[in-house]
Amino acid sequence: MIQKLPDEHIVLDYLHREDNYAQQAMSWIVDAYAKRLYTTIRRWAKNHELTNDILQETFLKIWPRRYMGFSRSPSFNLPD
Repeated sequence: MIQKLPDEHIVLDYLHREDNYAQQAMSWIVDAYAKRLYTTIRRWAKNHELTNDILQETFLKIWPRRYMGFSRSPSFNLPD
């Protein structure tokens, strides 16, 4: 069952915390963007395995930078 993502301000508030809520926010971001990013990466990657590796590395780089990389501005929009 596909779950509707919460408001972007909730996601950002959770993302900046130091508890399980931050992990939940990251999970929402992965759920929201993984398919679109996979499709974009796959255009350049040679195969499925390489695409998945790049996708995973992308999200792994976001996690430690979650305090720096995301602002609380309206420019951050989760897809519907």
